[in-house]
Amino acid sequence: MVCSSPRANPAVAPCVLWWTVVLLAQAAGCLSGERLVSPEIGGKSVAVADQIWLRRIGVGPTQTARVCGRGARDPVAKALCSTPAPALGGLEDLYRTLGMVATRTERLVAAATHSLGLSGRIVSALNPRTFVFRSYTSLDEASIVAVASSRGERVIELVGFDPVARDFNFYLLAFEQPCDADGCKTSDLLTSKVETGWTGFTLYGDVDLEDTGLNCLSCHRPDGVAAPKRLLMRQLADPWMHWGDFRGVSGSLFCDDAPDPRIPVDGNVTAEGLDLLMRVDGLDGRHGGIPVADLIKAPSGYDFSSFLFYAVGLADGPGDVPCEAPACVFWEPHVFDSRAVICDRLLRGSADVPGGDWDRYRDQTLSLGFPVPYHGPDVLDPGKRDQAAADFPAFLNQLDQLDRNAGTETFALMANMMSADAARAVGFVPSEADTAPRILQQMCVRCHAATTDPKLARARFNAEALDSLGPETARKIIERITLPRTSADLMPPQRAGELPPWAIERVRAWLGGR
Repeated sequence: MVCSSPRANPAVAPCVLWWTVVLLAQAAGCLSGERLVSPEIGGKSVAVADQIWLRRIGVGPTQTARVCGRGARDPVAKALCSTPAPALGGLEDLYRTLGMVATRTERLVAAATHSLGLSGRIVSALNPRTFVFRSYTSLDEASIVAVASSRGERVIELVGFDPVARDFNFYLLAFEQPCDADGCKTSDLLTSKVETGWTGFTLYGDVDLEDTGLNCLSCHRPDGVAAPKRLLMRQLADPWMHWGDFRGVSGSLFCDDAPDPRIPVDGNVTAEGLDLLMRVDGLDGRHGGIPVADLIKAPSGYDFSSFLFYAVGLADGPGDVPCEAPACVFWEPHVFDSRAVICDRLLRGSADVPGGDWDRYRDQTLSLGFPVPYHGPDVLDPGKRDQAAADFPAFLNQLDQLDRNAGTETFALMANMMSADAARAVGFVPSEADTAPRILQQMCVRCHAATTDPKLARARFNAEALDSLGPETARKIIERITLPRTSADLMPPQRAGELPPWAIERVRAWLGGR
């Protein structure tokens, strides 16, 4: 792939590079005043927290009817609130219900090998995130809809544009499986079993989830309760480093920091695209309810960024295509120039050099509480990656044994597949050089900010005003960050990240002196 002749997205000039990813919600650390521990459910942390949060909101047809009763007119509500209620036995039924069946005429597909969203800690080349969305070539404001799913999860994320309300609505669809009766194993969640055979579902709207660790709006509506909701994707042009069709960069790259920017820099960045998925699921297999062969051949980054480009333009109103940040209120506010990241790698030997483009962007973005795309193509730990690739059935069997014997769970097991460097670089765990105030800010502020809706319990803590923390709030923070990993009260929620023991002690010592 030669960057001097890229396949440019219609939203940007040729060869302008941004970064990855995400359509849907980044889980936020929400410090409410409520107790969430539920001893009758047991000790599996992330799954338990999800169940407790969703049970508090409501489960089953009654909760779905509550969402449908709001009268939204986006494609998700219109399809899932129809009479009679749709029968959803799996992802293929969901796509069919939303009118996305025929490839490239009714729908497009994409796969991401790294995500910053709700499932970000378990998404990788081994477990890609799948997107299904309307074809942008025939898009109109009444048909903007997209679905995102990740194996290892029992929730599906959806977004649709409401042309009456002139805003996007985000949804979470939680589903049940036959294995619920005896306890689902890792192999029930990390294979095609999780995508078929559903025995029931519950629909949740974004407003239902605001005081939970499944919150959508802390990222998709970062500017406060009165602001419009945004579609998010960090990278908007070729090469899409963390998408399924990224096969690396070879040849010449024009770099602004080169001794002579007019002379291209020669170099290579290697990547395997979805090769690992093909080895795990097989070319004839399915992933995310989509044939693996279709995911491999899909121009994932190009198609998905094009869909978002036209969707936000239509949402912004007639005549506003193209619609680009910062003028477009629905657009990604934290775009990243990944050309500079690749150029740093070629010119300086590393993409994460101190003071480089990625390092500066990381510092700025983490201060706002948002995670950062990794500076390399692959987030997997190399040794664990090789183990899974060598014999995936044996790898799943080993995870099943760990799940039963150690009382852990699929989410935690898959999160541990990410390399320690990637987890730190992205911001899922803090850096050892971080001070206590910086740790609190970057791990908490996206959910606990000055713009947080004051009606929400999480508004009781403002991570943007640490100097004014009172002793009771400090005590509550210490209590919540020192809970066992198996507690659903633990903050931050493990979906958003976690504090290692040294970070907990550093924060506790700083807060204890207040």
